[in-house]
Amino acid sequence: MEKKFIEFLTSLAEKEDRAALAHLRRGLGKKPGTAVEMFPIIAPRLYRGLSRKAEDACYLVAALFAFHPVHNNSLKSLGETMRMVADLLKEKKDDSIPQSIERRFGALLDSDAEQLPSRLRQVISMARAKGAPVNYETLLRDIVRWDNPEKHVQRRWASDFWSAGPESADVSSDNISESREE
Repeated sequence: MEKKFIEFLTSLAEKEDRAALAHLRRGLGKKPGTAVEMFPIIAPRLYRGLSRKAEDACYLVAALFAFHPVHNNSLKSLGETMRMVADLLKEKKDDSIPQSIERRFGALLDSDAEQLPSRLRQVISMARAKGAPVNYETLLRDIVRWDNPEKHVQRRWASDFWSAGPESADVSSDNISESREE
């Protein structure tokens, strides 16, 4: 589902369908699935039997895509996109991530489902400002799974944002051992 939906959105950008993208942008700042201008464009692309959560995620991602239509499906997650933004914003030569980016990204990770659209709009705006691509296919999937109590999505995004790569990791499965009581 995600792949075909993002292919459709990408086709709008490739065709430079400015009217359709403008209608989709009208969903920004509104509760997902409530901007009637989006209905004729998105409703025919939604599968029958799709959950309300998945439908809302499609409307949200469509609005975000129309705002910043730079898709790259080789990125792992929005955490990696935000790491790119942070790297582009580094003002110091000490290789630290700017605190403003860390705070904004931390707030995003701490978002509940109601706060998520607004905070996603903020970070996508930052990506747009720096020309950083987004993997919208993964983003769509992640939004649907956002409220998992084990926070799988948030943990993966955090790892993609804060890790500098596997070779620099201090902890690996090779050096973690479980203590067993015998």
